[in-house]
Amino acid sequence: DEIQAYNPYMLAIVGNTLKVLKNNGSMITVMTATLPAYINYILLNDFNFKMIDLSEEQYKDLNVKNLSFFRHKIEYIEVADETEFIKQVKQKIRSAFENGMNKIIVVLNTVRISIEVYEALKDDKTQDAKVLLFHARMLEKVKDRIIDEFRNSDKVVLVATQTIEASVNIDADYIISQMAPPDSLVQRMGRVYRNRNSNYNREEPNVTILKMPFEKDPMVKSNFYDEELMKKSEEVLKDKYLNKTLDFKLEKYFVEEATSEEKIKSKFLYKYEKTKNYAEHLSGLPFGKDDIEKIFRNISSVTLYVSNYISKEKSDQDKTSNLMQKIERYKNSINLPFFVFKKISKKIEQGDILAWDNVLSVQSKSRLFIKINPEYLTLFEEEGLEGLIYKEGLELEETEENWNIL
Repeated sequence: DEIQAYNPYMLAIVGNTLKVLKNNGSMITVMTATLPAYINYILLNDFNFKMIDLSEEQYKDLNVKNLSFFRHKIEYIEVADETEFIKQVKQKIRSAFENGMNKIIVVLNTVRISIEVYEALKDDKTQDAKVLLFHARMLEKVKDRIIDEFRNSDKVVLVATQTIEASVNIDADYIISQMAPPDSLVQRMGRVYRNRNSNYNREEPNVTILKMPFEKDPMVKSNFYDEELMKKSEEVLKDKYLNKTLDFKLEKYFVEEATSEEKIKSKFLYKYEKTKNYAEHLSGLPFGKDDIEKIFRNISSVTLYVSNYISKEKSDQDKTSNLMQKIERYKNSINLPFFVFKKISKKIEQGDILAWDNVLSVQSKSRLFIKINPEYLTLFEEEGLEGLIYKEGLELEETEENWNIL
């Protein structure tokens, strides 16, 4: 599911695995609501998949949810810098509340700016609403609680990162999104007007896209978002898709058109082919386990268990107790990309804010347990791991290099 979420390096590894499975008789379905042209090309030409497009006439009787509704009306605003960006976010939220749009999502491209926007909104006493923060590096149980709070609140703003793009079933009235690649934008918009039984027919937009100059956007500067793709997306969006209500087909055309340019496609395919060729030959090379881990660590992750919330008692041996212990540990865990883990390891070893919990780590052998200085627990629960780390001035932004296994 959500195949569009893979960058070319990860797609090559996952794709190689899918091909091995397919060649050995496995039946595989790949799904997404947003399919960039370059990934479509790989699925059809490299994987030899058959394409089923549910927006085609022959599937009209399947009654697919939201397929025929016109759900989103977009406005596009350019801002000079981060300060103006946050000012616009505040103004747009105020206007949305005045128009009776009481469930609002603000989606940012990095955890750092999401924390800054969250703190600015929380400090804005003119907003009579609950403000929540949601990103990947928070405890699993905290993420669950935040989504429940959003669903159950009458007047609420959820500030989030790309984590919101997939597998988060919420229904907002209005969204403000930082400019992003076309598939990301459509995925974000999918959280708006999601569980309604009619078209969106109001005058005012229910989607606002805010764009800072690309040279000031850290995701573009670091090559995590391709600048050519971002410029093409902006061009296509302005040309055809602003200030009119869009259905699934129009959003699908937007993604296809913005990702079809040969220059953009060939750049993605070059990275994909290079990594694919490398991956295909790995099995014939004399690598040991440690070598393989080094090669793949940039697409792997590390789970840290936060012992402040976990029982220190040893579990009984029966299956029920073991299962309950696993569930408790999962709910009190954070999943980190390897490059983030590598960056914060030194901070953990210093032991001032975070420290290793050697007792639980020894008990569990292969698992990694950390404990957080009790003074910082409230901040950790509210803003996640980055909330602690950014206070110490350590940057954890993602770059293309973090994910390039070559």
